[in-house]
Amino acid sequence: MDPEVKGVYADQEPDATPQVSASKIIDRTLLARKDIKILIGAILAQAFLRSFEVNLMYSCLGAISAIFQASSIATVLPIILEIISAALVPFYTKISDVIGRSQAMTIAAVMYLLGYVVQGTSQSFLHLSLGQIVYGVGSTGLMTLAQVLMADVTLLIDRGILFALWGMPSTINVFIAGALVDPLTEGPSANWRNVYAIIGSIAFVGFMILLIPLWHYQKKGERMIADQGRRMETRSIKWLFTEFDAVGALLITMALSLTLLPIILARSYEDNWKSPKILGMFFSGVLSWVLLAVWEVKFSKRPIMPMRIWYNRTTFGALAVGFFLVVMNAM
Repeated sequence: MDPEVKGVYADQEPDATPQVSASKIIDRTLLARKDIKILIGAILAQAFLRSFEVNLMYSCLGAISAIFQASSIATVLPIILEIISAALVPFYTKISDVIGRSQAMTIAAVMYLLGYVVQGTSQSFLHLSLGQIVYGVGSTGLMTLAQVLMADVTLLIDRGILFALWGMPSTINVFIAGALVDPLTEGPSANWRNVYAIIGSIAFVGFMILLIPLWHYQKKGERMIADQGRRMETRSIKWLFTEFDAVGALLITMALSLTLLPIILARSYEDNWKSPKILGMFFSGVLSWVLLAVWEVKFSKRPIMPMRIWYNRTTFGALAVGFFLVVMNAM
């Protein structure tokens, strides 16, 4: 393969102008083969550490919820995180085009670690839930941007292998983490806060492993572009909100929150579906869905839910199955 075009993806012409400036992505054509291997190694190492600490956290979450006497509503947390993820995935991809991959990943890392700090110092289940929400913002960014980075540094034909390696640690760590639950949460000397001290430290190390080479190679790309005399393409905040469809993201977050949460919370209310609060939340969610449909069809320039997904049977089927699996698992 010609070394001058070795970084061109299979679905991209060799001299096609990229949609964003090379400094905003990790351009593999500006990196040596060794640099690409180091960056891929950092991504996979961080993925292994993240898999361990996430498995440990969720394995201990049931026991921690019981300490706060909130086991009955602990199932709400996964729904909240799914809602956050649905709204923030397009935001992270767009903002990384505006400010850069390293900057966006750093924001995700700060939110991720801050979420662990809030959870580890919480005095009530409400505080624990707020920490989970902050953690969810960072976790969504990490998962989204890690996949973006893998797409940046690999050819289309090799991407599936890297994605498989990236997801493999979960099959190992689920057993390792499970063995640590009882020593950390049960017994007279056990302290559940140690769980967050451990996973927070592991997460910090993982982010350092990833962020140090990521910042280095992005700055290296910026210097090379400057040496070539190429103009840096910039994006405005207005462009970000238009491309991201901020209004659509807000409406879909409200719609998902106000329809799914009543379904989960109704059983914890004495009146169940006769409760005015539950009914008010649910019908507000239905109204949000209507407003979302009107906005997406009539006003949005870049719909967060393009109409074509409803006409593609494969895409729509996958979304429907995924939706019901998540809801049924939470219930």
